[in-house]
Amino acid sequence: MEQGKPFWTRELPGETCAIFACARTRKGLAHCGRCDNLPCPLFDTVKDTAVSIQEHRKGICERVARLKALGGGG
Repeated sequence: MEQGKPFWTRELPGETCAIFACARTRKGLAHCGRCDNLPCPLFDTVKDTAVSIQEHRKGICERVARLKALGGGG
């Protein structure tokens, strides 16, 4: 993590990762695994153009499972 911008979003526009900003800044959560709206539409905004939509959706499912495993309250 580089000041709220994961290394893989280095090339995306904006100051921080939209998912990070939503969870940490807007909602005050430790991570988005604690959000009731997981996965949200923001996950579709950080798609690697080198992967298919099917691969992207599979990746979202895997990330959501890991984040939910971290769980916990707000």
